[in-house]
Amino acid sequence: MSLVVLDGVGIAFGAEEVLNGIDLRIEKGDRLAFVGGNGAGKTSLLRVLAGLAEPTTGTIDNDKRLRTAYLPQDTPDPVSATVIGEVMASRED
Repeated sequence: MSLVVLDGVGIAFGAEEVLNGIDLRIEKGDRLAFVGGNGAGKTSLLRVLAGLAEPTTGTIDNDKRLRTAYLPQDTPDPVSATVIGEVMASRED
């Protein structure tokens, strides 16, 4: 069983279509790289794969046991002046 299946996925922002007709099947053990210029839709596709955004068209089918994470390219504002302070601020205990 595939981990993720994209069928005819498209992403648009208003009238601007960024991606159209993406068919992709991700299997266990696959390694992927998304390469393209600025504005090509790489980040938008990753956000859709992570479940943070919905595609404008098409469908996505995820293995229900799959857990995804997404590390955004823009960092949040710092809460501490040191790296260890940042790490400790992320802990609730």
